[in-house]
Amino acid sequence: MKNIYKNLFFIILTVLFISCKEEYKTQMTMTTNKVDSLEIGLSGSWGSAKINWGNGTTINSNDLWSLPIYFKNSYSDRINHTITINGSKLNTIKGLVCFNNQITSLNISNCPKLETLDVLKNKLNNIDVRKNTELTLLNCTWNKLKSLDVSNNTLLENLSCENNQLKSLNVSNNKKLMSIFLRSNQLNDKQLNLFFESLHNNKMFRKTVYIGGNPGTEKCNISIATNKGWKVDIEPIEFE
Repeated sequence: MKNIYKNLFFIILTVLFISCKEEYKTQMTMTTNKVDSLEIGLSGSWGSAKINWGNGTTINSNDLWSLPIYFKNSYSDRINHTITINGSKLNTIKGLVCFNNQITSLNISNCPKLETLDVLKNKLNNIDVRKNTELTLLNCTWNKLKSLDVSNNTLLENLSCENNQLKSLNVSNNKKLMSIFLRSNQLNDKQLNLFFESLHNNKMFRKTVYIGGNPGTEKCNISIATNKGWKVDIEPIEFE
């Protein structure tokens, strides 16, 4: 009988040890390029977040909610900073909003529960979302991306990757997409046709793809997409 209690005690200790190790396992890192200030929006559930701003300053959030909570930090020195974001539990952080912040690198590979990612208007040359399989919204418009792999993001519903340097895009694994903003990239007519062929033909209330401002916009065969029930918008981005 004593051995049973002894074994049970060790099992409980092991479970507690594993649980402790899981805390703050959710992590993102990003690097800024000489900014005066940085603002980050986080959303999530069942846990808090800790932000290390890369200049010796840290901040702890209260419990995250479905709507983003915004945090801002000012820098006295105009140098590159690396920001680290930790969640108190593995599934804490589900959304990141970080637009117009001169972000040059972003690592979200340790954030598997991420559902929304908005990094509009930064300086990203690359973004790896292959491990973020629960993404439903991705906005990486106004960056410097030359390629984008969304083959693992099968839950993706809204994709915005306008004003980058993309020469191709394959969405054949993304059967839930409803809107795709692909304007002002570098796709020729052949690559646009291949993109159209990769679009799903699932019946939905509305499916729209925006392709204006690409080299192949005028010569591509939009009927490939419209025959699948997609509305194709060929108007370019309007600049204010």
